[in-house]
Amino acid sequence: MPYVFLLCTGIVTAMLASLDRKHRTVYFVLLAAVMILFSGLRYKVGTDYESYELLYEEVVEDWASSEIGYVGLIRLMEMTGLGFSGAIFTMSLLTVAFAAVAITKFRCGVHSLYIFLTVPLFYLLSLNTIRQSLAAAIFMLATRYARDRDPRRFFSLLALAVGFHVSAILLAPTYFIANRAPTYKFLGLSLLAGVFFALNISIAVELLGLHPVYLEEKEGSALGQFVISLGSAIFLIHAVRAKRGKQMTDSPLVNYMSIAAGICFASLFTNVGAGFIVRMTTYFTWVIAILAPGYISRLPRGDRIAAFASMYVVASLYYLVTITRGEDINLVPYHTILSSATVVHQTNP
Repeated sequence: MPYVFLLCTGIVTAMLASLDRKHRTVYFVLLAAVMILFSGLRYKVGTDYESYELLYEEVVEDWASSEIGYVGLIRLMEMTGLGFSGAIFTMSLLTVAFAAVAITKFRCGVHSLYIFLTVPLFYLLSLNTIRQSLAAAIFMLATRYARDRDPRRFFSLLALAVGFHVSAILLAPTYFIANRAPTYKFLGLSLLAGVFFALNISIAVELLGLHPVYLEEKEGSALGQFVISLGSAIFLIHAVRAKRGKQMTDSPLVNYMSIAAGICFASLFTNVGAGFIVRMTTYFTWVIAILAPGYISRLPRGDRIAAFASMYVVASLYYLVTITRGEDINLVPYHTILSSATVVHQTNP
């Protein structure tokens, strides 16, 4: 099964990187390349694949309304003759590349990339929410420059993210709170901000000109939101308890997690706009791929080994459980553009 192969590739490269630290960069690049090929060469995989294919055709024919970055990409693909498949590959390439660069900028390695691969909120999500996943990956890199207090690079990257998904514009204020020391007071304010955001979600969707589908009521998302809220809160509490030690060096990441906790907590009490609310947390929760391995790496050796082992087991199981439900989110069966002719023949006998 292709997804099992991808998981095994991640495990093997992570093990080799741990055993052969001299060539760990090679293993990191190898895993990133496999991830790019896997998502970039897919065909009719992902819940939004066909809607993106339709949007591509509409832009080509009528200049349909969409973000300038995505429209520009479509025009480029048409000029080069690569078509929709080229657009999918380019979006996949950029998403994994930005996430990988962000991971290296925070001096993390294969462990973080493996978490990005296996936790369904990250890489697998990018097979569905294509444009916003790219925006989230760009913001993931921008958080580094928020930590460095570099507004020029932060807002340049944010503008690029907005070029692919307009919702990223709501992230502008986060630059000014990124380097605040995480405190219990900050968690409380985040929860209140999340409540305010959830109660006024219709205003945000209207102002951004997003599709009304974002305001549809959705059931069954409470458990996932609760898990994100709990995990985010735990990260923040650990950071606060650590005071000003080494574990505080990634305070922007911890602060972003607390914002995600607030938004998710508030959305537990409403199903209106739940899809958009959860999507907004994507921008903040993607930093888990950096924060979790980075936090574990600072533990004493014995605790570190146990924590990494637990992290790999939990992430891998989470990945496998998601794949077993892959048909529900159109991840299964997996096809590539190389087998597209066969797929078309099967669907149109």
